Amino acid sequence: DMGFTRRIRRPPTDPVNSILSLLYTFLMNRVYAAVRVAALDPYPGFLHTIDYGRYSLVLDLMEEFRTIIADTLALSLFNLKILKKDDFYVEKPEEGENPYQAPVDRITDVTKDPIGLISGTGKEEDWFDLPDQRIEEKGAVAERPTGKYPVKLQGDAFRRVLDAFEKKLTTSFFYPPAERHLTYADALIYQAGHFRKVIEGEAAVYQPVLLK
Repeated sequence: DMGFTRRIRRPPTDPVNSILSLLYTFLMNRVYAAVRVAALDPYPGFLHTIDYGRYSLVLDLMEEFRTIIADTLALSLFNLKILKKDDFYVEKPEEGENPYQAPVDRITDVTKDPIGLISGTGKEEDWFDLPDQRIEEKGAVAERPTGKYPVKLQGDAFRRVLDAFEKKLTTSFFYPPAERHLTYADALIYQAGHFRKVIEGEAAVYQPVLLK
């Protein structure tokens, strides 16, 4: 019993929600990369409403992979006891600290990071195409439950989850539309390319990845 009763994401207030949010973020970044490889615009989508700063197409293409990659992996991490309660901690603010505002000294340190200076350097080598971390999930609870604080992973546990996610992506299966074995990582790129063919009229219908 990890205290999970429903999907809560801002912030996740139990270990299961914490892992789901983390895995969905990992997956979103990989799908975003696949969309960019296919030279597609990540913003206009079909299943998710179009909104400022929302990668609707990325979220669309994530849907068919949520269950077979993220959800099943989350179950395995807990069922195989790769993750236990001791691997998580509740992030509570220090006494007198505003939980919604980072301390000034922490903000100062962040501004010294070269990535934080992307918009101000003007150097081409500092240009990055990084995805927004916001994930919109239908029916999810957006508000912070009263008296609840974020549940986060310990450092070594985070590494375990990251390694498990990368291992999951290297798992291969035979995919009939491609007529060959693909890893999940390959499938992300293949599906983005397939989506482009549908948009350009080379394919009549978008075929999602369906596994028994």
